[in-house]
Amino acid sequence: MDDKVLTALIGGIAGLGSGTIASLIAPWCHWRIEKRRQQLEQRRRLVLRARDQVRSLRTLYDGSMTVLTSLNYDKDFCILRPHIREAVLVALDTTDGPTAIRMFEDELARLEKKWRLV
Repeated sequence: MDDKVLTALIGGIAGLGSGTIASLIAPWCHWRIEKRRQQLEQRRRLVLRARDQVRSLRTLYDGSMTVLTSLNYDKDFCILRPHIREAVLVALDTTDGPTAIRMFEDELARLEKKWRLV
């Protein structure tokens, strides 16, 4: 076979191969980036709603139930709950209101740092 034909054939095969690989990798990369962006946005909304809940607790908390019981009525807290440390959950259930609310705020700040939201 002529050297020019062989060179053209190798170039064509290499171009076809790299184009195929790029067409498969590019959508996957885009999907991963979009997935991460949505996850960050969902976590950001959860933390903001939890901070709203803290504001409400500060003004409405009357001590008739534990802070954890009050928070359990909120669907966003139920989503956030698996990410909260067990020690904090116990404290929210056993500690007096103002102290428990401060602990919950500290836990939210920890989650923000862990999730790189701040």
